[in-house]
Amino acid sequence: MGRHLVALVMTLGAMQAYHQLDLPPGPEPIPFAVALFLAAARGHRALAIGAALVALVMVIVPRSQYDDLPQVVPVLAVVIALGELARIRKAYLHQARQRAVDAERLRISRELHDVLVHHMSVINIQAGAAMLRPARTSEALTVIKQASREALDEVRSTIGVLRAPGLRHIDELLDRVRTDGLVVNKRVRGLSVLPVDVDQAAYRIVQEALTNVVRHAAATRVTVRLDCRPEEVTVQIHDNGKGGDVSPGNGLTGMRERVTALGGDLRTSGAVGFLVQARIPL
Repeated sequence: MGRHLVALVMTLGAMQAYHQLDLPPGPEPIPFAVALFLAAARGHRALAIGAALVALVMVIVPRSQYDDLPQVVPVLAVVIALGELARIRKAYLHQARQRAVDAERLRISRELHDVLVHHMSVINIQAGAAMLRPARTSEALTVIKQASREALDEVRSTIGVLRAPGLRHIDELLDRVRTDGLVVNKRVRGLSVLPVDVDQAAYRIVQEALTNVVRHAAATRVTVRLDCRPEEVTVQIHDNGKGGDVSPGNGLTGMRERVTALGGDLRTSGAVGFLVQARIPL
């Protein structure tokens, strides 16, 4: 809240100083309107309303511009309302993303439940049969061994999905390709919890693009940018190598198929170095 208060005070003061100099009307209200919008969008509704009232008292009333009130008041109200709508939208998208994460957790828990209950039931039945009929012990142990092996394989498979590399491992990936001749930079904005399939796809795109840089680009510098917005994730890998024609090989086909399967798109360019940019909607 502190930085929004400072922004409102500074922009309001600048607007007041502009009017005190008796300069002609211009764009001086715009910075204050932006600060007002951001305060409302971050949930500081009372601060935004208070700042709007202070603006009316400081700017409109002292200058005896009462005729401007019918125009100014609705404008301030609209700015605050737009900020409030932005806040509500952000909260809704956050809840939707959290619901997706919760749904994935529930799916995995059901998967584990079904696997373990089924195989443990088979093992329990066969163990009981072996105790009641000693003559069938060998047959029962064979079934128990097979059921336990299948259960272990399915549990490992499910856990393997959870342990698959994602953006949380991005630093380890970058460290592996850094050498004395290749500088790797990372720029991340808004990284947060993502759906599992999106998270893994973004990681694989970076991984494949860096593999191409190391093998084909003859580059000395590469930059990886991750921009995680509420509505989409953008992954960009750009090197300063030789660039050239964009061919469907070198893993680009696999990257494109991975992104397309999630409803996104992939753009590549070899005009200046080589650029790979993927956009994946959430």
